[in-house]
Amino acid sequence: MSKKFESRINRININNLIERNTKRSEGKDVPDTKVQQVIQQPFEVLNRYYPAAQILQNPTLVVARQLEMLNIFLGFEQANKYALLDPNGNCVGYVAEEESFASTILRQLFRTHRKFNAMIIDLEGQLILKIRRPFAWINSRIFISTSEEHLIGEVHQQWHLWRRRYNLFINRKQFARIDTGFLSWDFNIEDELGSILGSVNRNFSGIARELFTDTGKYVIRMDSRELTFDQRAVILAAAISIDFDYFSRHSGNGGFLPIPFIGGSDDADDEID
Repeated sequence: MSKKFESRINRININNLIERNTKRSEGKDVPDTKVQQVIQQPFEVLNRYYPAAQILQNPTLVVARQLEMLNIFLGFEQANKYALLDPNGNCVGYVAEEESFASTILRQLFRTHRKFNAMIIDLEGQLILKIRRPFAWINSRIFISTSEEHLIGEVHQQWHLWRRRYNLFINRKQFARIDTGFLSWDFNIEDELGSILGSVNRNFSGIARELFTDTGKYVIRMDSRELTFDQRAVILAAAISIDFDYFSRHSGNGGFLPIPFIGGSDDADDEID
């Protein structure tokens, strides 16, 4: 790992993130995760030998946003950090927004309109994928690439007065779309024929119950065996963009799982198989 990249890792305190999630997993007896045999196409950027394949071959990923105290109590916009978990609660990687003095200022000024760059990191802290999201007033765009800056695909938000819409692309060719209701928390990913390829939602059926005792967690399902590694990477980027656009503290919605207040809500009684 280069010295430049090591300094960036230190700035986002990724070691603290790894240590925190490692301690949570100690002593847990969880079954092995069943991974899928993912199809490959000759034009793909990613393949089964690429480090990101160890994460993307999971049929289900739980994305856990790390909530920081300054963000919760003072409204201070901090860099986004996520842990990636398999259905059994095993941590398989991390997503961390790069930090600098300039980006800190921009976060306070532009909130969810700001641009940001994020790194997807494996359990050893090695960079495996990159996410780039340019500044946008209305329709967001997010790009995912390899650690060597080879573009894998992109996701474009499509403005609509009462719908939440995204278009997903590989090699500038659309392979899927998201079109859901204005207040929906369930985002089905459909192909051009309307067949469901995957989803981003709060349907926790089949997921370890103890994973959802905290706020800021949601589920990416990529059950379709027709999905390639490149497409799975784009779906992961779409999930991050959805969280940023609609469910971060300053998007006006307060997160996929809002911070609970005394008295609770019906969400606390969600049945998890």
